[in-house]
Amino acid sequence: MSKKKIITAPHKTLRLKAKVIDELDKSVKQFLRSLQQTLVAQEKPAAAGLALPQIDLSYRAFATYLETPVSTHPQARIFVNPVIIDLSDVLSVGPDRKSPDLEGCLSIPELYGPVARPEWVTMEFMEVLNPGKDDIQLSDPKQETFYDFPGRVMQHELDHLNGILFTDYTLKQGQPLFRQEKNDLLPVDPMVVKAWS
Repeated sequence: MSKKKIITAPHKTLRLKAKVIDELDKSVKQFLRSLQQTLVAQEKPAAAGLALPQIDLSYRAFATYLETPVSTHPQARIFVNPVIIDLSDVLSVGPDRKSPDLEGCLSIPELYGPVARPEWVTMEFMEVLNPGKDDIQLSDPKQETFYDFPGRVMQHELDHLNGILFTDYTLKQGQPLFRQEKNDLLPVDPMVVKAWS
């Protein structure tokens, strides 16, 4: 399998609660390989994460493509059946409150907005041990805490497994929403996404 098409809102799969992956059979291995290949190949814009529902496969897995403490080059990781086991009580829109980080989503092209999220999150998951190989394997369940931008990415992607879009927070939190037009970000009425709720 190769790069898959990324579906966009208001596609119905984006609103489903994804199914737990019970068995790592041939088809699931193909799904996970396609997920990684689609994320890594994504350009303009590049992406930090992608969930299986975004390629129209409603199963509980997502991939990230982030720098690591030991590498400045992004590394792909695939998380299977992730669950939150702890998170910060402190909400943040990024390190600078006066200039919030703007979240975007490949399934909501050209729309961006701040989202107040817990500053860190601890998750339990299984991880694909050899994502570039044909016969992929899963780790035993493990836990890891993610801070700052990686923590935000993990929460955003986990939301996709529960049928939640970042624009849901835009409406709930009364946050602004922006549309990218060339090199400018122009304000958009958040109610334009109400139909996706």
